Amino acid sequence: MALIEGANAVWKRYNLYKDVSIETARKILDYLHATEGITPYENPLQYLSEGKKIALEHKITVHDALHIAQALKYGRLATSDEKQEKTAKKLGVEVFYLKAPRR
Repeated sequence: MALIEGANAVWKRYNLYKDVSIETARKILDYLHATEGITPYENPLQYLSEGKKIALEHKITVHDALHIAQALKYGRLATSDEKQEKTAKKLGVEVFYLKAPRR
């Protein structure tokens, strides 16, 4: 899911914050795509069944729950989302809370 999250972050920087040019956004996306051969990526659909269950039981988005479902496999999660952090901890995941920068 890191590849998807990274691409979404680039999209936000270009479309919402407007602090990167289209050329820079395209270059970053190309670099992200190039990491597929270096970094092992998992198909997020393998976590969908558990993610839906977590989402419904803990009243969080399926998107956030997918990350927790994957973290259950590996035991750790890094997040800057407080609700996701609390849910993951309830489920026994070690959480590294990343404080979001102030804008």
